[in-house]
Amino acid sequence: MLARTSLLPIEQVKPTSITNFVSLKELVLSGNLASVDFLSSFGTLGSLCKLELTFDEVSELGPVFSWIGHHKNLTSLVLSGNFSEMTPTLVSNFKALRSLSMHDCTLPRHVLDAVGNLIALRTLDLYYCNITWGSTMPSSIGNLTNLRDLHIIQCGFSGPMPAAIGRLTNLRNMYVFRSGFSGPIPAAIGKLTSLEILDIEDGFSGPIPATIGNLSHLNRMRSFGSNFSGRIPGSMANLTQLTEMILPYNSLNGEIPPFIFTLPALCYLDLSNNQLSGHVQDFDTTTSRLKSLFLSNNALSGFIPKAFFELTSLGALDVSSNNFTGSLDLSHFWRLHELTMLDLSNNWLHVMDADDDNLVDISYLSELQDIRLASCNVIRFPRFLRQVKSISYLDLSRNKIDGNVPNWLWDKLWSFAPYLNLSHNMFTGMQLINSYILPFSTSMEVLDLSFNRFSGRVPMPSSSGEVLEYSNNMFSSLVPNWTLYLRDTIYFSISKNNINDQLPPSICDAILDVLDLSNNNFYGPIPSCIIENMTHTILNLRGNNFNGTLPTDIMTTCDLQVLDLHGNKIEGRLPRGLSKCFHLEILDISSNRMLILFLLG
Repeated sequence: MLARTSLLPIEQVKPTSITNFVSLKELVLSGNLASVDFLSSFGTLGSLCKLELTFDEVSELGPVFSWIGHHKNLTSLVLSGNFSEMTPTLVSNFKALRSLSMHDCTLPRHVLDAVGNLIALRTLDLYYCNITWGSTMPSSIGNLTNLRDLHIIQCGFSGPMPAAIGRLTNLRNMYVFRSGFSGPIPAAIGKLTSLEILDIEDGFSGPIPATIGNLSHLNRMRSFGSNFSGRIPGSMANLTQLTEMILPYNSLNGEIPPFIFTLPALCYLDLSNNQLSGHVQDFDTTTSRLKSLFLSNNALSGFIPKAFFELTSLGALDVSSNNFTGSLDLSHFWRLHELTMLDLSNNWLHVMDADDDNLVDISYLSELQDIRLASCNVIRFPRFLRQVKSISYLDLSRNKIDGNVPNWLWDKLWSFAPYLNLSHNMFTGMQLINSYILPFSTSMEVLDLSFNRFSGRVPMPSSSGEVLEYSNNMFSSLVPNWTLYLRDTIYFSISKNNINDQLPPSICDAILDVLDLSNNNFYGPIPSCIIENMTHTILNLRGNNFNGTLPTDIMTTCDLQVLDLHGNKIEGRLPRGLSKCFHLEILDISSNRMLILFLLG
């Protein structure tokens, strides 16, 4: 029998209506207890196995814990609140308890110590608990030898994890997330030979203990940003059941041992954002099951190993921001028919696309959707992109590509919120069917055409875009009603072009955080709504020919951080409402006609 108070508000439940639940096995009281009298009206529920209580706002906790203590046959207990009045004896009496969850709680040390007496526990969950300041995890945790699952999420421990953790030899799953631990992982963790999932994100440091190789049943190892250092231990070659090794944002160094790539069950390998260095040695790919390989932001050098081109199950490959060298023909990836994500950016590579007459397979890389080739010394628009079916992310920035952006690029099926970065090249134009309108069916995440040699009208995406960057080109005009294409835009920059136009009042219909029109030839008055309804954080109009006066006040809350009007022909005074701009960091009104008037005022 199950009682859930969500069916009736607690304050409306009469004590006489709940005293006869002699067969009640599960009691779940969501929210706060209305009163101690309400709880005690249940009496002792002799058949109760599972109890879930929250008591954040109960002032008299003693009677609450006294009532809980009468139910010594509980097998599952979920509690939330202040446990400062809970006694060790009360905790220790729950000899039959198999699952204990304490969340959003104040948890004193003596309660934690007593938890170590619950030797029947199989699951222990500590979520968002405020541990007594400075408390280390008690070594009594090691008494829970029947524990299968341990979750410690954002609790306020300090110091190292105790070596007693190694006595939990039946543990299957261990999750530790931002709970204040420091120092090295105890070598005793190698005694957890039943462990299948090790998921750690905390303040640990030092090397990964060599005893990790004893965890022969380990299926997933994840440690994100835990500051582990030193080399990857050779003992990890014994982890033959490992399917995921996710170790980004640590300080691992040295070379990557080749056996890592040949672990027979490994599908997902992420060693990105470490300090790994040296050459990546070739390895036998015959038995490899790798589907995702992330090695970005390290100091790896030499040629990209040939074995990477033979990982036929690979769906994602990211080797960006390393020191790889040499010429790389993209046709080498022709065997990787499952590849949907490729990032070769920011190395010392010279990436080439095979000549049309030399293609090994006309459809190589046709499944790619996320393509990142920034700073790859590419000298022409990659032809393989003609065979790609759908694109979500394309970054060809910081290369040496010239000429026109081909019209077939717009024929691709661009996915939701596409990203296109062609900045820092030598493009001169675009082949467009509908002049100056980019035919995207959904709003773009980013369109970056900056630092090229584009001229003529500024091309606008038909469905707007969150970030639109056109700076440092030779654009001379904007499409008619151009502000209509800014409905989803938060960042818009056309600085350092040759645009000769007025700024229409409709610019205020766009909800922009950043508006940068600097160093053009805009003229006429600045629409008063831009100043009166200051929704921007950055407004940069410097180096134009704006004239007239500014409105006298700001009507709304001002979030402005930068206001740059330098080098225009503005007259009059600054708006009084600038005093509302508490976050203003840069104000430049120099080289106008307003400064003297302002000072005289």
